[in-house]
Amino acid sequence: MENEAQRLLELCKTEDFDTNEVTRLISLLDVNEPVSDPSWKGHKTSFLKECSDNTNLKMAKLLLENGADPNIKVEEENPFWDMQYNDYSDDAYEDDNYAYQSDEKRLAIAQLMLEHGADPCIAVEDEDLFSYVLYEVFNGDSGHLWEYRTRFFILLVAYGGKNSYCIPDIIKPFDKNKVTEYDFVLVPAGDGYHYTGNIVDENYEIVAKI
Repeated sequence: MENEAQRLLELCKTEDFDTNEVTRLISLLDVNEPVSDPSWKGHKTSFLKECSDNTNLKMAKLLLENGADPNIKVEEENPFWDMQYNDYSDDAYEDDNYAYQSDEKRLAIAQLMLEHGADPCIAVEDEDLFSYVLYEVFNGDSGHLWEYRTRFFILLVAYGGKNSYCIPDIIKPFDKNKVTEYDFVLVPAGDGYHYTGNIVDENYEIVAKI
């Protein structure tokens, strides 16, 4: 099945594929079996990681619907962990809408993973995702990565993300159909040094306090 696995891996890099061909390949393969990456000799990867790295929403949906595990770890890498990053530098957002569209697709893939069981607190190399993103949201530099990451953080909270020192206070239920439209707002804590945060909906009503 090596040829079929390599073909599916190749198709993970583009949304311009024949759905019937992909469906046939998926039926022949274990979509969670690590596969060799020909562009990196000796390195193993997963189909879900390859398609998420290439912002391939169409393929991610097919894989997840057919049993792909968003919590899979191959070579100490996890596809969901990497969804906290965007693909472009700040300069790219000044040129056209492609970078913004990529952000929207990455968030859609991340939410699909959560809907199919991704752990919002998954740990990779002893670092749990929720704690890492929480730190970056409150301490990271401003810019498009920070803006993207705050929206990713909202997804983590909406799907149960927490740790021992931060248990979000959910004020009202998240509307999972609109969660990518919510905003995160930093709020001065009152001591002049620290911040808290609120997740607000499109009406600027508080959904959760961090």
